[in-house]
Amino acid sequence: MDDPLVKARLEKLARLRAEGIDPYPPRAVRAEPIGTINSCYSELSSQERRGDRKTVAGRIVAMRRMGKASFFDLRDGTGKIQLHAAADVLGEEEYKRLRSCDIGDCIAVEGEVFRTKRGELTVEVESWRFLAKALRPLPEKWHGLK
Repeated sequence: MDDPLVKARLEKLARLRAEGIDPYPPRAVRAEPIGTINSCYSELSSQERRGDRKTVAGRIVAMRRMGKASFFDLRDGTGKIQLHAAADVLGEEEYKRLRSCDIGDCIAVEGEVFRTKRGELTVEVESWRFLAKALRPLPEKWHGLK
């Protein structure tokens, strides 16, 4: 394989399997549609938490990594939601594994729903699992348009 991105993803896949993690599990978790969560929590004010824990699943479409905390945008067929992952919540090893995810990977996360200071509806990642490891990067947004 000549593509360095695909090669790096294949190496990550091999590492996951060596750690005993199935990047393509035979069963998925029951998750709530992201659009439903967005509408149910639309009235949540900035920094408000209710203590509700939800499970969401989708494809990682964006990542912002910052030391001991990272933000991910997760998209399913109904919408998009932000994920917040912190090493002190997940534990160092799980946090490191989550940070090694790539854009395009499908994951399921469970955690508390809250709204950030900037007003973004977010799920605090308390646990997560792979649903499918993407071996190729997502196509460019305007791919094929001239």
